[in-house]
Amino acid sequence: MTKVFLNVVVLAVLLALGAGAVFGIIASIGAAGIVLPIATSITVGYMTVALIFARRSKISTSGRVTKFSVNALALFLAAWLVLPAGLVIGGEAFRESIIGSIDPAGTANAMLFGQVAPVAAAAVGVLMAFAKGDEASDED
Repeated sequence: MTKVFLNVVVLAVLLALGAGAVFGIIASIGAAGIVLPIATSITVGYMTVALIFARRSKISTSGRVTKFSVNALALFLAAWLVLPAGLVIGGEAFRESIIGSIDPAGTANAMLFGQVAPVAAAAVGVLMAFAKGDEASDED
């Protein structure tokens, strides 16, 4: 599988860049504690999409080395940008929110996380849908 699906690559990069901007906004309003769970869900989503491409890779003619997927590479790179950004921006606040979770700010952050987390899951779902849709065109 050597076909590069530009929609998956571009959306993965845009999601990583957009996540960084959203992380900064969330931190600026005092809810940095929810950044890490969002970053983790996006990273897991990236790895799930990369798994789709890994399952679709074909064995090379020599039988020893498979062709490398640019799609999976883009997803891996984006994942390893999002997770560290989430750790840097929200890691300490996440720990502190667990330690002091019996306070109004901790409760508010948990409620805000419940509102924002589905957006991250939906964004990764779009990548998955494109990856699965491209599977059919890859077989043509």
